[in-house]
Amino acid sequence: MHLFEMKKLYTPDNPSLGFLPEGIQFLTGDSANDPKVGWVNIRNAANLSYGSLNILSLVSKLNTSFEMPGMPGFFVQTELPGVWIVGITDSLYLVDLTGELPRLKRSRFCISPDLNHMVNDGVETSVGLIFGTKGIPWPAPTGELYFLPRNNPKKLLTVKRGVACSNGIAELGVDGDWLHIAYVDSPLKTLVELAINTNTGTSKEVRQIASFKEASALPDGMRLSPVSSKERSVVVAFFDPENPSYGILREISLDDDKLKSEWRVPSAARVTCPAFVPGEILGGPVGSVMLVATTADEDTPKEQWPNQSNRGCIFIGNTNFSSLNLRNLIPFQTSSFL
Repeated sequence: MHLFEMKKLYTPDNPSLGFLPEGIQFLTGDSANDPKVGWVNIRNAANLSYGSLNILSLVSKLNTSFEMPGMPGFFVQTELPGVWIVGITDSLYLVDLTGELPRLKRSRFCISPDLNHMVNDGVETSVGLIFGTKGIPWPAPTGELYFLPRNNPKKLLTVKRGVACSNGIAELGVDGDWLHIAYVDSPLKTLVELAINTNTGTSKEVRQIASFKEASALPDGMRLSPVSSKERSVVVAFFDPENPSYGILREISLDDDKLKSEWRVPSAARVTCPAFVPGEILGGPVGSVMLVATTADEDTPKEQWPNQSNRGCIFIGNTNFSSLNLRNLIPFQTSSFL
């Protein structure tokens, strides 16, 4: 097993931005001279019902924050630079971040008119957008998993019901009409493979990949590792409500449940989401890959503050991956989404 120690990349200027960061990803359309990551802060405090979208420069460490009218759970990029599809509270929006103030257009997709669940994690796949929700109050099993096909972006399919807290999602491949994903419903403490019929939305659990039931930490955000198809693995962030001296992310083999790598995050146990960025951006060799990760403050008890002094910061660390292998997905078209 490979062991890596992560270092602080960014400390929020405003502590509210560290309450619940999630959904970090490398922004592939940005200039190579000023590469950036995007991330969401789901909510700014426990008693608030709004959060923000954020763009962080990996070079200058300057973060630009855009307050949202609700709680953003995820975003994906579109064909228009600076225009994102964002899941906010109970709906999908198009959000234009190219001006001083964000411009929002609400789509036809309202997934929770009675607010017994709200948008959480989501990812773009080769055949469509897949995202999930979490039950209200947490962890009520009132959440759902949804699929928006690329070939029919006006039809939102319900894939799975009875979800408590939909989190990590990673595309494993497509076999005919079936999209295969690795999937985490956090309170269940399992990583499973789901197959989703992209025409009907029917889903079935193919297998359990890994179980984390013996740990105090909950599996949270997840990314597919940038390795060859013969060595497939995922990196999972773990949100630990206890008070260990470091948080963890783990690389787990999709073939045999083997723990391949572990990243330790000093004084920040509530790790929420990983992402991969080119290593040469920060002085590494050409072709090298680094891992960034968000952490959260979210309701950390006051007695834990001394041991969790880095809560809410964004971290970066080395990896043993030799190529980022950025996927050239066709961006969602804004005209067909609304």
